[in-house]
Amino acid sequence: MKSVIDKITRIKLYDTLNENVYLNANEELVDFIPEINVVTNEDLISQALVIDFYYTELISKLLRKHIEKLTIDSVPVPQDAIDERNALRTECNNKILDLGITNFSYRQQYNELAL
Repeated sequence: MKSVIDKITRIKLYDTLNENVYLNANEELVDFIPEINVVTNEDLISQALVIDFYYTELISKLLRKHIEKLTIDSVPVPQDAIDERNALRTECNNKILDLGITNFSYRQQYNELAL
């Protein structure tokens, strides 16, 4: 496999199996260059926040009516709703851990910025 790169910037444009590929004047055929995707800590935190927001919304929808009943009529939140909330929290945290984030302090930092 070969890579086609820009002659000036040296950035890989695409890969090809065809060594006789037509090249534009600004392109050069070189030995295969694997792509390196650099993921920054900010990228990971951004992804974690998206996950957090998604699960926060799910949990809010799950508990909204139960909280209203508790507040207005003193009806306790059913255990199955509490169990479901705990399962959603665990699922959320596991997805964030899968990103490689083990320190959840970004949540506090975000909350401080949101205020």
